[in-house]
Amino acid sequence: MVEYVLLLIVSVTIAFVITRLMVGRDPGNPGFVISTWQAIVEEIGSDRADDIRRN
Repeated sequence: MVEYVLLLIVSVTIAFVITRLMVGRDPGNPGFVISTWQAIVEEIGSDRADDIRRN
């Protein structure tokens, strides 16, 4: 029984760490999914097609 509880604690801890690294919303250290999504949003928002047409 003790081994199963320890395995459960270890697996929950690993899942928590992986989740925090992937989707952490800490302003100083965002997760890689959040930072990648922000880069995609900024790229779409820059709308370079309008800049090309104006020149």
